[in-house]
Amino acid sequence: MPAWPSIFSTVWTTNIPPSTPPCGRSTGRRNSAQPPPIPAGVSPFTHFFLEFAALLQYTIGQHLNYRKAGFVLAALLQKYREVILYVFFGGLTTVVNWVSYWFLADILHAGYLWATVIAQGLSILFAYVTNRKWVFESQARGFRGILGEMLRFFGARALSFFLDVGCMYAGVDLLRINDKFMKLLSNVIIVIVNYVFSKLFVFRRRQGAGKA
Repeated sequence: MPAWPSIFSTVWTTNIPPSTPPCGRSTGRRNSAQPPPIPAGVSPFTHFFLEFAALLQYTIGQHLNYRKAGFVLAALLQKYREVILYVFFGGLTTVVNWVSYWFLADILHAGYLWATVIAQGLSILFAYVTNRKWVFESQARGFRGILGEMLRFFGARALSFFLDVGCMYAGVDLLRINDKFMKLLSNVIIVIVNYVFSKLFVFRRRQGAGKA
């Protein structure tokens, strides 16, 4: 099997003319060169990866050029901006929860139950502020509008908490699924449910919502 450096150099240093179409399809142009060949003797997985890399090099580096590729990437980021920010701030919310619990339990020596409750409250408040301002860009204004939005957000998180407990009980006690795997599966479900609650129930856009 060829060494990895020689394989990658074969893929990434081959000059593919701008007129070359992917997968050898003819465009009627004079130059009909193919993407760089894949070295023989590699595993199917490696072959797939190298073929994908070669076509990616052609598509972005030659066919679109790097400037247009940047526009394409920016458009994708803008299209999925809400989901990306939701996942990003969701990760930060977890950090806030962990750091708050550590500070309360290890530094202030609070009981673990009190530390858990306060840390959970702080993380949910952090999640509300970031979701309201940056993720869903809430249009709610005025004391009543913001208070109602907060109550819906905390209520939705309370429902997802009980859903989490129910998933763990059903998975571990009833179906005898490994608790670590079930917790991972439950967390995925909760993330999706929280997003749906926030999108359709908490931060839903209504006509005139921007008025105080």
